[in-house]
Amino acid sequence: MANPLKEYFYFINSERTGIIALVVLTIFLDIGRVLLSQYSPQIDLNQKDFSKIEAVIDSLKQEQSKKDSQEKILDKNLTNFENIKDFNPNTLKIDDWKELELSEKQANSILNYKELIGGFKPKEQFRKVYVISDELHEQLAPQYPSS
Repeated sequence: MANPLKEYFYFINSERTGIIALVVLTIFLDIGRVLLSQYSPQIDLNQKDFSKIEAVIDSLKQEQSKKDSQEKILDKNLTNFENIKDFNPNTLKIDDWKELELSEKQANSILNYKELIGGFKPKEQFRKVYVISDELHEQLAPQYPSS
């Protein structure tokens, strides 16, 4: 009678080769893991580092909230401009511009430029007003009276 352990662990040549390849691969992977863990940078964060990280996160959140509020203002401006029929920048006074959610400084700049050039004749002249964003110009373009 044959040894039962020998019978249980008897492999043909291709099975034996596969088992050896798996064992060798496992050993190489384990050695690689050990070597990588020795050469990878060790990050030692203390409370001061966490405070710096939190400060950066807070500043990014503040910037994002400013950006969001500016986008809300822009959306509000776009909505206000959509309600205007036959938009004509030559007829608007400072209060009309402020009613469209533009600041007094922006409104004064528009009015000063209008006086300087003698009124906006083609649409292209109004596009030169730098205090209004390109998005607002695009919104106003279809409503500008054709001359």
